[in-house]
Amino acid sequence: MVLGDASEQLVELTRLLGLPRHQHPDGLGGYPATDRQNLGMLGMHGTYEANMAMQHCDVLLAVGARFDDRVIGNPTHLPASSGRIIHIDIDPSSISKRVKVDVPIVAMSGMC
Repeated sequence: MVLGDASEQLVELTRLLGLPRHQHPDGLGGYPATDRQNLGMLGMHGTYEANMAMQHCDVLLAVGARFDDRVIGNPTHLPASSGRIIHIDIDPSSISKRVKVDVPIVAMSGMC
């Protein structure tokens, strides 16, 4: 979001959908940290709320995020067995690299 200069679109989408959201360490600064829908950062240095929301969600929409070990720990915990994962990225090799996703979307540069 930050590199793609799409922060405004991210805020608009988040508010339109009314969903809680978390921040990946690589995306810090791409979304207002004080926004009421922001649960904070994920992973070993993240907030309890963000980690629990990610592990127990029905649908996880990951846009331009990496599922590295410091963010998700054990991939089998993401999300609970009934959850679905949608992963959007411009790098096809990043999709389903560590975490099997249900809906892979490869975006063109400038689209995300």
